[in-house]
Amino acid sequence: MGGKTLTSDISLDMLTYHAGTTGKTAAYKMAVYKSSSFSEANLYAPAVDIYTTGEATKRINVAQAIGLTPADFTNKDVYIVFSTLGTSNASNVVDGEAHAVDINNDPVAIDPTVAFDNIHVTFINPQWVVPAGAIGNSIINHNNGNPVVTETTDYTGGTPVTIVAGTEAPVTFKLQSSDRVGALTITEGNDGGSHAAGFTFAATGAIKQKDGNGDYTIDVPYTLAINETSGVYTLTIAAPASGSASDDLEVTVLANIPLELTRTIRLEISNGTRFWYNIAAFAGITSSVETAKGNAFVSVNNKTVSLQGIESGSRVSVYTMAGQLIQQQISASDRVDFNLGQGVYILKAEANGQQFTTKAIVR
Repeated sequence: MGGKTLTSDISLDMLTYHAGTTGKTAAYKMAVYKSSSFSEANLYAPAVDIYTTGEATKRINVAQAIGLTPADFTNKDVYIVFSTLGTSNASNVVDGEAHAVDINNDPVAIDPTVAFDNIHVTFINPQWVVPAGAIGNSIINHNNGNPVVTETTDYTGGTPVTIVAGTEAPVTFKLQSSDRVGALTITEGNDGGSHAAGFTFAATGAIKQKDGNGDYTIDVPYTLAINETSGVYTLTIAAPASGSASDDLEVTVLANIPLELTRTIRLEISNGTRFWYNIAAFAGITSSVETAKGNAFVSVNNKTVSLQGIESGSRVSVYTMAGQLIQQQISASDRVDFNLGQGVYILKAEANGQQFTTKAIVR
């Protein structure tokens, strides 16, 4: 029941399928374990006498029978074991009358046979709220920050995020869920189980939750594991200490991609309900200048050089590397575009009250 919240007991019917030939009955015990290692240390509670052959069909409520509640099995492994000595005595010698013979016509004693039917339990799976449409095994493309549910064969990531080339550029996405009782994991799920070139996660600070102002500034504890063979990253947020959790998280993956190349990472995200989340990033920005109120940056798409994040009414000038002015515009918004040929250019502009200079490369 890993990752699931039980809303009913685990129940089943136990019945005598055949009375056997010994003329005796067999008494059964039921033990419930936390592990497939059936040791005393892994017992939920001491074994109980549960059924004697010849009885009418008996409905067994597993947790109730051992003095527990269904909540005790929430997010747990549950191994139910029935055992009997059959109709043998303590020395394991059959003491009933034989009514069958084997192939040598020797008497054979056959113990009763029991059967199980109508095994039933109800539970709640954790629910994803964001990304919208994320259900078990669905595929979501990040689509430049506007996630969309996509086809089962589409792992492209949709429209790529444009980032600064050659640096660890952050790409963020949101996760919101409810009814989580198990761990929340984020791991690379690329074909062949290999690491996605160009992407990493920070050892701390990659997952944040909202502060009192509604901003994602509070670090969420997680463990980061890197597979020694494949290099695959896995982030794990521990299960709640008790009850269930509702998550509202911002996750940051770092993309370091050469100029004008696109890379994609496929993430397998699970809180008990698993889905795939694909992110594509295009290294189309040659440089970025941080200002007091935000970021101004230049991007290159084919022969178009765009300067964004500037103040409306700013004078933007384009120079050759030799210092020759070749184009100039007064911005009508926070963006200006220039159509330039192959080469290296210097752009000068004002962004958020600050003068700055940046470089653009058109290949």
